[in-house]
Amino acid sequence: MCGNNLMRIFVELPDLIFQEVKMRADQQGVELHDLLVSSIIAGMNAPRATGASPMMPVPLPYFRQPNGTVVPARSNAELHAILEEGDIADHRQA
Repeated sequence: MCGNNLMRIFVELPDLIFQEVKMRADQQGVELHDLLVSSIIAGMNAPRATGASPMMPVPLPYFRQPNGTVVPARSNAELHAILEEGDIADHRQA
């Protein structure tokens, strides 16, 4: 991809990002190295809006139940409602 001139580097990635990259490489049938290189090149070649933040948004993590079912992400309002329901149930039992 980049010829024979290679530079080895060490990069720390959050676990969730690394797992996502590994999964995408597997889904696309490419080596992890090749996906990383092509993604870096695409990112460097992408047009930047004036005043754009250098940080890219990261998708919310998803969780799987033991049976493989994906647990959907919840909004703050949904989480608050779930907690409130639990508090009300606890209060009724007391």
